[in-house]
Amino acid sequence: MNQLYFKRIIEKINYNFIPVYYTKDNSIMGYKIIKDFSPVGFNDKDFMYQMAFEEGVFEEFILELLEKAYKIAKEKNLDKFYLFYTLRMNYITDIKEFFNKIKHIIDDLNLNHDNVIFDIKHIKNWYSFYQKIENSYHYKTILKENRNERFNIVAIEDAKPDILEFRVIKHYLELKDSLPNTTKLTFNLAHNHGTTVKDLRNMNIDFYYTYK
Repeated sequence: MNQLYFKRIIEKINYNFIPVYYTKDNSIMGYKIIKDFSPVGFNDKDFMYQMAFEEGVFEEFILELLEKAYKIAKEKNLDKFYLFYTLRMNYITDIKEFFNKIKHIIDDLNLNHDNVIFDIKHIKNWYSFYQKIENSYHYKTILKENRNERFNIVAIEDAKPDILEFRVIKHYLELKDSLPNTTKLTFNLAHNHGTTVKDLRNMNIDFYYTYK
């Protein structure tokens, strides 16, 4: 397996753009960009990233995936909205240089930095992370609660996210009185059966989307 193999993956990969809505009026706030590796026969994203790391092309692979996603967003005229994108950091060695490269991609595509929102995975120490990317990170951050995971207030305070995404309503209700007032909230209705947009609005949830 070689670098050419991953180039072909990038050529064939699909992206799903899932609309995120404001609860207040159901207008579109932005789009979650979901990578779809099924056209190349992979449903396990973690396995794909592991292979890229083992071949020594992880960072280049990640950056080219991001660049293609943003190019498609521009082609679809979605760049006027917020764009949510997941970044995996577990195999990045020079975090500051990595985000400098991301900045070049965003600038070259003439994207608005204010519309870029990253869901950053595999950060073990947020304080250290923010120290390393000082003056290199100019984007909003979403912290997402994954399957079999529960937020705690210390982790939220350390991450300093602009947006929080609880997986289930119950977890949110347990922590809502301790959350920073400036943090926005979003929910995936696919994980909260029976919950309506009106319910979210009454709980002061800002955004929602539906994706299984």
